[in-house]
Amino acid sequence: MIKLIAVDMDGTFLSDVKEYNRQRFDLLFDMMKTQNVEFVVASGNQYYQLRSFFHRHKEMSFVSDNGANVIHHYQDVDHEVIPWNTVHKVFDIVGGYEGVNILVCGKQSAYLTKEQTQAFYDLAINYNHRIQWVDSLENVADDILKFALIVEPQDLEVILEDFHRVLGDGITPVTSGNTAIDLIQPGVHKAKGIEKIQKILNVKDSEILAFGDNDNDIEMLKKAGIGVAVGNARPGVKDISDVVLEKDNNSEAILDFIEAILVAQQ
Repeated sequence: MIKLIAVDMDGTFLSDVKEYNRQRFDLLFDMMKTQNVEFVVASGNQYYQLRSFFHRHKEMSFVSDNGANVIHHYQDVDHEVIPWNTVHKVFDIVGGYEGVNILVCGKQSAYLTKEQTQAFYDLAINYNHRIQWVDSLENVADDILKFALIVEPQDLEVILEDFHRVLGDGITPVTSGNTAIDLIQPGVHKAKGIEKIQKILNVKDSEILAFGDNDNDIEMLKKAGIGVAVGNARPGVKDISDVVLEKDNNSEAILDFIEAILVAQQ
């Protein structure tokens, strides 16, 4: 029996226009509550951005910032903090390159300096609904969860080598395209965040249903009793999933699958 349903958001649960069938989800959410099934939003995005999609639903959990921040029914469960000595080393490396935009993602907010471009802010606000402009990132009084960088294409490989040389296993760079880098803590991922929700609810791995599309979903999909890749998922994600849907994130294939599971469990 499925007791926990975990969904990635961008490219999976949400359509390309960042929406979902809210009326249908409301009905399914009521079914989940009746069956004591926990709904978990698991994403690389900021908690406050994710929360904005579900104002009407308090009895759900969030694993944000790729597993670094875990919230259960509006209550903080745990968050993984990058040590300040690592934070300063990241600043030193980034400071050696021209044209790097860096967003510091904290527990309470994300942070930009006034040297960053307006275009970078306009991009970042889509994934981080709380952003503060600050004079210096060195003085941010917050627990740092991760970094998001946009670099010049010609600098991507070189800056990745610098992170590896200076920080070794102290930070994990995750690339997206040829300009974007997320810096996260080693061993921190969505599956680790979900484990913290499992302990609260006493849910086994075999009782998890998870949906994803990208590389940062792989640990979560492997952990789940049923790992489902949407039709638009990366090939490597499809390879490790138990089920591969024919339809992509612009259909209601995920809601179809969830409904079928819930009906079967009635």
